[in-house]
Amino acid sequence: MKDFIIQPKTKVIFGKTAIDQTPNIIKEYGTKCLIHFDGGEFIKPLISKIRKLLEEHDIEVHELGGVEPNPRFSLVEEGIKYCRNHDIDVILAVGGGSVMDSTKLISLGVHADYDVWDYKSFTPINHKILPHGTISTLPGTGSELSAASMVLREFEDGRREKHQFNHPNLRFDFAIINPELAFTLPLKQTAAGSFDIISHSMEGYFTETKNTYLMDGYYEAIIKTVLTNATIVRDDPQNYDARANLWIASLMPMEHYLVLGTQPDWVVHNIEKPLTSIYNKTHGEMLGILTLAWLRYEHKKEARTPLFEKWAVQCMGVTPDYHNRYRTINAGIDRLEQWLKSMGMPTTLKDVDIDNSQFENAAELALKVAGFEGRNGTIGMNSKLTFDEIIAIYNIALEEQ
Repeated sequence: MKDFIIQPKTKVIFGKTAIDQTPNIIKEYGTKCLIHFDGGEFIKPLISKIRKLLEEHDIEVHELGGVEPNPRFSLVEEGIKYCRNHDIDVILAVGGGSVMDSTKLISLGVHADYDVWDYKSFTPINHKILPHGTISTLPGTGSELSAASMVLREFEDGRREKHQFNHPNLRFDFAIINPELAFTLPLKQTAAGSFDIISHSMEGYFTETKNTYLMDGYYEAIIKTVLTNATIVRDDPQNYDARANLWIASLMPMEHYLVLGTQPDWVVHNIEKPLTSIYNKTHGEMLGILTLAWLRYEHKKEARTPLFEKWAVQCMGVTPDYHNRYRTINAGIDRLEQWLKSMGMPTTLKDVDIDNSQFENAAELALKVAGFEGRNGTIGMNSKLTFDEIIAIYNIALEEQ
């Protein structure tokens, strides 16, 4: 088990009356609040409700909407300028992971004397970060408790790069969660968010760190919780307890000390980000597609096979085939694929209109983000995929196996 440090920061207010507590929480930081949200029509009634609630408590409300999936750096720049010009005291993100990511980077940039795009993850921050919190509307990313912000920048020459910024101080000061807000989510968003939770857990589960019995059991419980409760929500969208279980599951891989002490891989996320950036696809859907392909490729490495067999049995409920562990693993992969299909999720790149024309560019970009030039280096803390292996996984992901 690895050494670790716990640095909790975020106050979580969870339940049916959580939003009613927003004004008192905001007033802990000031009286000028910027509400940051996305561009969907569904969010407008909620924004109106929050605005009214804050104004009734003498809080000056400002608004900045328009956040897109894969949040754009251009809007972050606009938000930084707005906060400076209006002396904003606190930013309130209202929405899902994209809004939360955008808010974190705006908060970092308001008092910075440098371009926040140039910030290197985990380097010391020697200036104030604007207080920021969230009213979350979608479980999945775990961004409510994470120290990460993922933002897409579109350059004038047509390049699109998605970068992740990390620092413990980027964590929200508070997170307000009422599972009822997810009752009206389209199935696509529920399914994508649910698989994002599974993916976060699998990135930690497939570790080479030894003797992580408790952590392994925790990840297994999270994965099984999501597989079960997402199916319940699919058939009964207003099931409060199932929504609540999904939300709690989404938070656990990001914060809880029980899942620290291991070396997570993040390999699927790191080969997914370039394709998502190039094609502007849904993060959770792309993770589902590439996870299936990665499982089919990676489990054949002899040193890694026992862990994949354990996953198939403990997480996917497969009865072990003691004569052929590969049959056990493939049965687990098949069960995951069928679950994705039952949730209306795509399972191949062909399903989302992606061909092989950008595979080499995507693989090179993945390596570049990891700090390597050209086709050198590897991706993943445990998988250690080379350029050729990334291409092989992309090709597996193209069509049904």
